Amino acid sequence: MTNWPFTLPQSMRLSGFNRGLPDNRLRSQNDVGPAKVRRRASLAPYPISGDMIMTREQWGLLADFVNRTTGGGTLPFYFPDPFTFDQMGIVIDFADTPTATVAGSPLLVRFGSALPAISEDLGEYVRVDIELEIMPGPNDDFDGPVADFLTVSRSSTATYWDSNGTMQTAAPNVLRLDHDPATGEPLGAFIERQATNLALQSGNLSIAPWAWGEGGASTIEPGDPAPIAGETFWRITKDDSFSDRRQGVALPTSTSRFTASVFAKRGNVDVTRWWISLGGTLNGTAEFSFNFSTGQIVGAPGTAGNITLNAFGAIPIGDGIYRFWMDITPGNSTLAIVLLANNTGGTGDQHQYWGYELELGGGAPSSYIPTTAAQATRAADIVTKDLGGLPFSDDEGTLLIEAQDQHVFPTSGIRYYGGVTPGSGTSSYFGIGLYSTGHIGARSFGSSTPTLPYVPGQKRMAVAWGGGDLAFSINGSPVQRTSLSQAQSGLTLLTIGSLAQGASFVAGCHIKRIELRALCLTDAELQQMTA
Repeated sequence: MTNWPFTLPQSMRLSGFNRGLPDNRLRSQNDVGPAKVRRRASLAPYPISGDMIMTREQWGLLADFVNRTTGGGTLPFYFPDPFTFDQMGIVIDFADTPTATVAGSPLLVRFGSALPAISEDLGEYVRVDIELEIMPGPNDDFDGPVADFLTVSRSSTATYWDSNGTMQTAAPNVLRLDHDPATGEPLGAFIERQATNLALQSGNLSIAPWAWGEGGASTIEPGDPAPIAGETFWRITKDDSFSDRRQGVALPTSTSRFTASVFAKRGNVDVTRWWISLGGTLNGTAEFSFNFSTGQIVGAPGTAGNITLNAFGAIPIGDGIYRFWMDITPGNSTLAIVLLANNTGGTGDQHQYWGYELELGGGAPSSYIPTTAAQATRAADIVTKDLGGLPFSDDEGTLLIEAQDQHVFPTSGIRYYGGVTPGSGTSSYFGIGLYSTGHIGARSFGSSTPTLPYVPGQKRMAVAWGGGDLAFSINGSPVQRTSLSQAQSGLTLLTIGSLAQGASFVAGCHIKRIELRALCLTDAELQQMTA
């Protein structure tokens, strides 16, 4: 369905505007007395009429729209609703009660009994009378749950945290509304790339391929409840200072970054040491120690033998549980990564571990991917909204994205928090991207604004387009602006948490709010929107 051209006036003048009720009556004039009136069987259109002031050039564009685009005025098209034009937009809130609201959806209309005509010559301008019929039926305004509004595609299950700090599993094609497991705070829609857990038996350290390493066999038994219902931590009781629980994982690719992670809880001692080696301890290790009583983590990035520790951390989960993680780069692809459960303390010391994960790609860990006897893959979250019939224009608009991510910059190129695209390919788009340089900026095909430094934590970012310009602001910053090198056209899809479907994801991205407006905001309005 075509739209009323954005190059023409977008509303009729208030003076002379008329909107009537649908005449759904059938009148039969009698020879004597009043006419006989009965209701028609079908719905009738609403008439609206008025006039517009336009340039002579615009009159030529209107004539072309009537004669060519609408088949001589016979085909329907979308026209801005004159009663809600200033409210046009889409708001998607992923907070406590996730809702989506659409206001100002364009009306499906056709030209009325008379086609547009010039009623007054004003010199450089002309007054044009317009008569339209609003086709019967509902428009695309919406106010309801996001689950009824968005399209979610993910071919696998995926884990997330509920408001009680319990790990839950979302069914395929179900949006994950994630929470901070330690505080219960809603984080928004959880959008992730595809990832594979290379470690086997991730939640059961008591069976193969897990085995005892150096120093002989300690004892292993179920421990405290794990974050996911029905599973437990595994309590390892040391028989000497060197014994550990381990498994080796062959590398699928050479000299790439990997992220290893595990959930840990205090046993009977405060300090535990977690470490990873490459082909055995003689070929190098990456490690750190953690004190459960103080929350102190001790370690240092660097290279030891054939393995480099790029970054590490301990994420509080609540109930005394932490998720340890390490971003590592193996220096020899022929050696297996060896995951070790512990290697510290003396006889009788206890340590609790559960939920091992080893995934390709650096940075903090993604959502937990359970495995048993085989590796498991979590598919990418593809969250979109078809913009057909909604208040949106290629020519002018503003997109706000409120998001939080893992502070992981792409190793190269750009990853996107979201945008509007043609639905396939990226030959035309508007989006907000995270650069490998540690900056954020707005982009279209062929153009990009000056970037701004990355802002950790939650951020409000907005891109506006119109009048041949592209503008960007983040958290109330001064607006960065550039000229569009070319018009963007055919944009029909809102993508959330990425740009191209199934690719270009920002690592560990939570989207809290989306606003898509059909108007290009001024610099002052853009700053206020993101503040």
